[in-house]
Amino acid sequence: KSCAVNEEDKAKEGARRKVLAEGLAYEDARKLYDEAEKMPPGPERDKKWREAAALYKAALELAPSNEGAPEAAMNGAFAPAGA
Repeated sequence: KSCAVNEEDKAKEGARRKVLAEGLAYEDARKLYDEAEKMPPGPERDKKWREAAALYKAALELAPSNEGAPEAAMNGAFAPAGA
């Protein structure tokens, strides 16, 4: 439930939530990427690479100007190559 009491507070709260969601999207993708990188070759690793690539794509679509975007673009492109 929102604690905002006026339109300005509501706008600020919405902006904070958006920034948080964007950051989490990149963090989640990086976590999967790191997990896949440490796994031995095989179908489970391939699956993890695809999951990481999909999350990177979603993060880039959600927030293309996020500071994590360049890394996400490179890692997202690399991840399927590992599959």
